[in-house]
Amino acid sequence: MDTKVDELTTEIKELKETLEEKTKEADEYLDKYCSLLISHEKLEKAKEMLETQVAHLLPHNRLLQFKFFKKQKI
Repeated sequence: MDTKVDELTTEIKELKETLEEKTKEADEYLDKYCSLLISHEKLEKAKEMLETQVAHLLPHNRLLQFKFFKKQKI
């Protein structure tokens, strides 16, 4: 009877250790995932800002090209 109790106690101890390891591992992966989400959000905002800047620059660039070519024809 004592042998069975000892086996169960040992198994419970091993399961607790495994659970602690897996919990720590899951926490680490969750931290990495959150960091990736934050990085992705920052990149999306930067992309939007750059797209806006390009959208504003394109008409200005076309106007400059038009003025340049107009001067070249004169």
